[in-house]
Amino acid sequence: MIIAIVNEIKYPELIDKLLKLNHELFVPSSVYDELLDENSKRECKGLIENDKLKVCRLNTKTEVEDFQKSYPYLGKGECDSMLQFTKLTKNAQKVYCILDDKPARKVADSLNIQYTGLLGLVKLLKNRNAITSNEYDNIMKALEGSTFRMPRDVK
Repeated sequence: MIIAIVNEIKYPELIDKLLKLNHELFVPSSVYDELLDENSKRECKGLIENDKLKVCRLNTKTEVEDFQKSYPYLGKGECDSMLQFTKLTKNAQKVYCILDDKPARKVADSLNIQYTGLLGLVKLLKNRNAITSNEYDNIMKALEGSTFRMPRDVK
């Protein structure tokens, strides 16, 4: 989610809007470590330094690797995210796993992991009046013109 907000739609203010809705934002350590683009790393470091984003390190490298052996077609970030979801929900916390990758969503369905994606977050912000209809339209246009994969019929 962070990568898409920073890279795809150039709208990091969405982070602030999610925080105003009392959401805590975590990025699994493996997702953070996978950031290849220097701009994304710089943006994420800034969010972490400003206490808007926390790097979550609930899983060991071995746990993530073992999970990935069962689902070798998934990236470490997706595996780490799903494992962290299961640990956080054991503590009765309300958690959403942010997954946009279709194979990862299929695995999440099979494991009863509640998830949404970037589009779901943008719709949540619109439905809770955290962004205006105009902002929503601008974000959707930005996504359509980016490398972000989304269904054509989404509005």
